[in-house]
Amino acid sequence: MAGAAFSPLNIHQDSTALAAQFKLLEAKVIFIDYQFLNLVIEAFEIFVKTCTDFEFPLVVLMLETDPDTKTAADDHQFLGYKTYDSLLNVENNSGFEILRSKGEFDPISIVFTSGTTGEPKGVVHSHRGGYLTTLSEIIINEMKATPIYLWTVPMYHCNGWCFTWSTAALGGTNICLRTYDARFIFDAIVEYNVTNLGGATPVLSLIANANQNPLPFKVNIMTGGAPQPPQVVLKIEELGFILTHSYGMSEMLGPGTVGNTVTKGYYKDPKKTEAALMGGWFQTGDIAVRHPER
Repeated sequence: MAGAAFSPLNIHQDSTALAAQFKLLEAKVIFIDYQFLNLVIEAFEIFVKTCTDFEFPLVVLMLETDPDTKTAADDHQFLGYKTYDSLLNVENNSGFEILRSKGEFDPISIVFTSGTTGEPKGVVHSHRGGYLTTLSEIIINEMKATPIYLWTVPMYHCNGWCFTWSTAALGGTNICLRTYDARFIFDAIVEYNVTNLGGATPVLSLIANANQNPLPFKVNIMTGGAPQPPQVVLKIEELGFILTHSYGMSEMLGPGTVGNTVTKGYYKDPKKTEAALMGGWFQTGDIAVRHPER
C-alpha cells in the first residue's frame, strides 16, 4: 500500500454524492473504470464549482480498449489523466518514494456506510484491523493456497468484505464480472475452477433461482447483510455451495469483536466518532430484547 489509505466508492451513487465524497477524502490519486468516466466527470464538475482551494488528484483511467483511444476525459482540460497501462510503463520512476506506515493502527482504508441513518459516513479501518479480519476470513472460509476468487461482492462493501487482501495473501487469482448474471456466474465457476466467492441476499437469490445443474465440485460462498431465507439456503447447498454466514456492519469487521477490528472512527467527524465510541465501546444502535430467564 506504500502508506496509502484505500477508499472504494459506490458506483451506484449519483454525481452529487460522489462530489461530496471527493471533497471529504481529498484523494491524491483516483482510479476510474472507463464505464464510469462520465459519472465521475459530472462529479468533478460539481466538485470544481464548490471548492476553490484544492489540489486536483492524479486520475488513472482503466481501459479495455487501445490505450491511445480518445475518451471523454480528453475533452476536459481540468481532468489530466494517465491510463493504467501508461502508469505502469513509466521508464523513470527514480522519484517514487515509498511512504511506509508508522504503526499497525495507521489507517489502511476508508469505507463509506450505506447511509441508512443519514448521510454516508467515512469509516476508518486500521492495518491491524484489516490484517486480523483477513486471517479470520481465510480460516472461516477454509481458503487454501492459491485460491480462485470470483468477485460477486462489490469492493465498495467493506473492501469486498476484505477478500481483496485474503486472496492476495494466499497468492490467489481474482475473477471479475461486469454483470451479475446467473449464467455468467456458473460459467465462470466451472471455467476457472473457482474455489470461493461471496454474495449478499440478492446474489444468493439469483443463484438459487437459476435453472442450473449442481456444480461438479464444492465451492465456498460467504454471505452477509441480512438473514437468508431457508429455501434459498437449501437450494444453494443442493447446487454444491458450502455456505458461511458473516456479520455485515461497516464499522465492525466481525461479530462480537472488541478493539482491534472495530473502526478507528469516522473520517473528519470527531463528534460522530465520540458518540459512536462512547465509553470505549462501539454503539451499534441495535434494538435487543433481554428475557428474565436468561
